[in-house]
Amino acid sequence: MKEDQSNEIDLAEFLEQHSSLFVVLGVFSALAIYISDLGAEPLDTAPLQIRIGFAGALLLSLLILLVIYQEMVNHVGSVEDLFRAHTNFKNWDLMIFTAGAAFLLPSLITPLLRQISTLYYVIGVLSLIFSLPLIFEVVIIIDSRLTEEGIIRYVQIICVSAFTYWASTQYSDYIISNSNLTGVESFSLSNVEPLFYDVTGVIALIAQTLAGILLLSNSFKFVEELGEKVREVTNS
Repeated sequence: MKEDQSNEIDLAEFLEQHSSLFVVLGVFSALAIYISDLGAEPLDTAPLQIRIGFAGALLLSLLILLVIYQEMVNHVGSVEDLFRAHTNFKNWDLMIFTAGAAFLLPSLITPLLRQISTLYYVIGVLSLIFSLPLIFEVVIIIDSRLTEEGIIRYVQIICVSAFTYWASTQYSDYIISNSNLTGVESFSLSNVEPLFYDVTGVIALIAQTLAGILLLSNSFKFVEELGEKVREVTNS
């Protein structure tokens, strides 16, 4: 079955089965063109919101295109089978489709590379999103090492939260007092340090906020639990 699929792909059938993906691809591509036409000035000098929106629409278009090819891989069985399908002249329409997609990629990627400020914020947001699972994993590891329940657990959470709040505050103050470390002006593909400091600065602010909330809530719980223990001792 896979052998037959790897030798020939009915592109018309594939398009019909996944028509919704192609509709979404067309919507995001049209949206990118629409956003690029919002400003009267060239895109290079357009407001930041327009440049970021343009980059977001292009990234979504690329994502949908990758999803389409992922569906092709699932259809034929593997990436190797899909490659072999492109060597079968019976799939001339698939060859033209892939060639057209390949010619389309530079027009999607080049504007992003030209817009350093847009690229800066796009990579920053993506880095922040992909760093969140690592942060959650660290929180889970710390939580698994704490006492399961009781007043000691509250004390441990208070200590960890207080340290996290102090450390994140120190780092945030360092970033704020050294504004030259961040910013799109000093960013380039060969110098990603500003992006690193910007992303870690945002993570520090998030950690500071969460640590402050945990510190306050567990302090109240600690006082409440301590009061219960005192009442039990006095009543006995």
